[in-house]
Amino acid sequence: MEPGVVEEVRGGVVEARHRVHAVVVDSDGAVLASAGDPEWPCMLRSAAKPLQALPAVRDGVIERYDLEARHVAVACGSHEGTPAHAATVAEVIARAGLSVADLRPRGVHPPLAAAAARALALAGRTPTVLEHNCSGNHALMLLREVMLGRDPSAYLDPGGPAQADATDAVAWACDCRLVIAGDRCGMRAYSLPLRNAALGYLRLAGRGMPEPYAEAARGVARAMREAPEMVAGPGSFDSLANALPHVVAKRGALGVFCCASAETGRGGALKVEDGSFEAMELAALHLLEAVAGQLGAEFDPWRERRIGDGNGAPVGVWSTRLPVL
Repeated sequence: MEPGVVEEVRGGVVEARHRVHAVVVDSDGAVLASAGDPEWPCMLRSAAKPLQALPAVRDGVIERYDLEARHVAVACGSHEGTPAHAATVAEVIARAGLSVADLRPRGVHPPLAAAAARALALAGRTPTVLEHNCSGNHALMLLREVMLGRDPSAYLDPGGPAQADATDAVAWACDCRLVIAGDRCGMRAYSLPLRNAALGYLRLAGRGMPEPYAEAARGVARAMREAPEMVAGPGSFDSLANALPHVVAKRGALGVFCCASAETGRGGALKVEDGSFEAMELAALHLLEAVAGQLGAEFDPWRERRIGDGNGAPVGVWSTRLPVL
């Protein structure tokens, strides 16, 4: 089947065309619908975070450190670096007696939320690792290392037990062998077929996750639904998706999106070939509807998105064709 397409149209001229591979599967991994190649190799990037959290939740980190849903959700997300996000990550590491210095994501960047970045700059403050969008993911892994009596300073060692355990969890959930690379933040990055990514998310949502992660998957999915604003940020696509009943969803860098609904028994995954973030969100709207059903008015900003000039006045339109229904 031909890939789906997201086009940017200005003055009636197609200015850019983004090819999209997408798939919807059932709990057996059987393809229910697809656009493009359901076996297309997909580097999960940050879409792996909820699956990487499974070992910590399975081993009892939530109970040991009295974590709340928001603490687990921020560990599964790519948060926007708001004061609430940074404070939540700080609470996570403090539960194990750790400090900001123990968090070691590669590099520091301003908050992804524009308002939070402006406020930080106006206050004359520079970003810290707490504002890093992957800091929650790192914090939960650190807690598990402390609880298990392992050296927390080695949690990013690519050959160490922390990374090996996270990798095993992703492979187990998605029922496939992974191609392993490095992610920008220092964690491992995993490539796998889109179909397996969709299956992993459906299992995460509560449909068929094998032991030893079945109960952990329920805990992760519950946390993401109870505190969706911690998965990305208020009003973001990811957070709105996780606020839907029975849904888990997460984006990954360079045009990846995964989602699933325990209610419909459908899991989905997509990859935009050229990595366009805007094209990913517009395609994700269609994939999420294919997986979870009709979406409400809160998703209108994506349905009605236009190409704007410097003042926001519309000068073009987006066109999305993703035949996965």
